[in-house]
Amino acid sequence: MKRAGIIGLGRAGFSSAYLLEKLGYKVFISDKKLFSESFKKTLSKNFFLEEGINSEKILMNDLVIVSPGVSEKERIISRIREKSIPFIDEIELGYRFIEGKIIAVTGTNGKSTVAKWIYECIKGENAFLAGNIGIPLTEFAFRKGVFVVEVSSFQLKRIRFFRPYIGIILNIDRDHMDWHTSFKDYLYSKLNIFKNQKKTDFLILDEDIVLPEDVKPKSKILNVSFNKEVEGVFLRGKKAIFKINGNIEEWEVSFPLKGKFNIKNALFVLLSLKILGKSIKEIKGKFETFRGLPHRLEYLGEKEGVEVYNDSKSTNPHSVKSAIESIEKPIILIMGGLNKDLSFKTLKEILKQKCKKVVLFGKSQNEILKDIEDRDLNIEMAKSVKEALERAFKIAKKGDVILFSPGCASFDMYKDYAERGEDFKNAFNEL
Repeated sequence: MKRAGIIGLGRAGFSSAYLLEKLGYKVFISDKKLFSESFKKTLSKNFFLEEGINSEKILMNDLVIVSPGVSEKERIISRIREKSIPFIDEIELGYRFIEGKIIAVTGTNGKSTVAKWIYECIKGENAFLAGNIGIPLTEFAFRKGVFVVEVSSFQLKRIRFFRPYIGIILNIDRDHMDWHTSFKDYLYSKLNIFKNQKKTDFLILDEDIVLPEDVKPKSKILNVSFNKEVEGVFLRGKKAIFKINGNIEEWEVSFPLKGKFNIKNALFVLLSLKILGKSIKEIKGKFETFRGLPHRLEYLGEKEGVEVYNDSKSTNPHSVKSAIESIEKPIILIMGGLNKDLSFKTLKEILKQKCKKVVLFGKSQNEILKDIEDRDLNIEMAKSVKEALERAFKIAKKGDVILFSPGCASFDMYKDYAERGEDFKNAFNEL
């Protein structure tokens, strides 16, 4: 009997285990966490579970599926490489057992929004939404259709044959330096999205992305721009202009989400739909009624003339910058959490220009303070999200905006960004 190992029993590992069992593999699961007896009783009796450690028993398998959360810096990954054991991500496993067209979306920021937006515009047509957005691709094994897949650098690092019909790279900036061995490793992991594409496939890039000279996509490259005429899509007034293979077409649409970066996200969505053969008549209603995702520059309301936005999904400086650029009014920024080995120095100038005050919270607040400290910048420290919001309201005046955009991971105080965002919402509602 073939043997398969799984490192990490999150949702992706769980789904992979049952698919592998169905395929006739003997499944060994290794996780550093400890599990309750009640949970373990729900697992198949054919699984062998190792808890509290990633031992070298994993090396006894013919194939290893590695959870996205397991860093390239982990010793067990080095040992798997040394033994030349094939190892892949759950995305790669799922890819091998589906049939149809894949639209794969990656980028440092915005990929969940774009993936969900595309999906909402084609939903009901045998379309599936999967990947880093929270639904393992393996859950759709043996299905046929159009698969909109959000893919992270972690997942792309370990692909072998994964090939999207449309590959999308929204943007690339420094992120996840706590997981990747270097920025180059992060960059080239992202670029893996098109490594298996063919001439009949499409690669959509932001106009500002310059590919390294040693990387040559085989697919048709299209660009997204605000106002520069490009092969792909660009804006002219309120119209999206498509220019593909010499053909030009105009779509007049309303952009439903706030922020300059969301207009660009919208152009990625429209170009993807155009490639799929959709018409403006088919998608206009669904496109214009998309309301975004929770915790992504989410408007919570106002108190005493002060608007409040929840951007808890912001986990790196690049996303903080995008959020700030989307707001025209004076800002009181709440930022902090667990840094991912990233520098916040690049934010100093925009903070000085647009923020009346910055309130820092979380484990990395002193680290961030060192990066952004300046005599022209008003900075306060808080012990919690609730205290940070209270301090923000003390200085806020009618016409100001309080922006909760942490720019850090949430794991110092919360299980994930969503729990952090809900805590911020509750704090706002209790004021």
